[in-house]
Amino acid sequence: MVYTDSLSRSRQRSGVNETIVTRARDLVPELRARSEEIHTLGRIPASLFERVEAAGLLKLSTPRSYGGLEVNVNTRKAALAELGRGDLSVGWVAALMNNAAWGLYALYPKHVTDQLSATPQGFRGCVGAALVKAKVIKASGGYVIENGQWAFNSGVYHANWDLLAIPLVDEAGNVTDHGFALVPIEDITILNDWDAMGLRGTGSSGVCPGCVHTGGASNLCVRIVSRRYPSCTSQCAALSHRRRSTIDNFAAVSASRCCADCP
Repeated sequence: MVYTDSLSRSRQRSGVNETIVTRARDLVPELRARSEEIHTLGRIPASLFERVEAAGLLKLSTPRSYGGLEVNVNTRKAALAELGRGDLSVGWVAALMNNAAWGLYALYPKHVTDQLSATPQGFRGCVGAALVKAKVIKASGGYVIENGQWAFNSGVYHANWDLLAIPLVDEAGNVTDHGFALVPIEDITILNDWDAMGLRGTGSSGVCPGCVHTGGASNLCVRIVSRRYPSCTSQCAALSHRRRSTIDNFAAVSASRCCADCP
């Protein structure tokens, strides 16, 4: 009892919203009961994912102005930890999809966040930061992803957008920076290559965007955001307490053929 009271006081001091954390805690028995189902399926069952989503636990990082909870870091950590107590795969996917939401609302301009938030399901994002290979060329007004493959897209089976890390290049093909390609999931081929012993239920499959010839730069279908992060440690520290709003490039991108292994 002393430990419980101490933990409660600690959370109050750190600003944890216990109402939100309780939503996650209430799901723990069901998550544990369905853990074998999650593992066997290799992803979160749709009905269970909807339960997590209905509790608002995929909108911890979404601004209130877009219907999210916009909780502080300590509340987010506590809520995700509760989901992880029920099933690690569910906690992992919820964490990554909340990260994707942060990426959208922190990095992209308002007219993009307005558009994506207005879809019937809202924004359900995953992140493909593990770039295996990609060929990107600079085109008029933006970039073209000619081919590419990204690993470990946790939550991709439930997402409607994928944030893919890409190299940004100059006209000669030299890498000058890095950015994120915001790709609609209908333009993504999921490779179904996630067959792991641990965290099997995360469905962290690899992806290829497009996998069809779209006619090159004349058929623009994907948008790009480029963020420049300072290399100096002191400058990076300054970023931790304020939101960066500089958008270097916001352009359309198309895909032709994702990789040699795709049809």
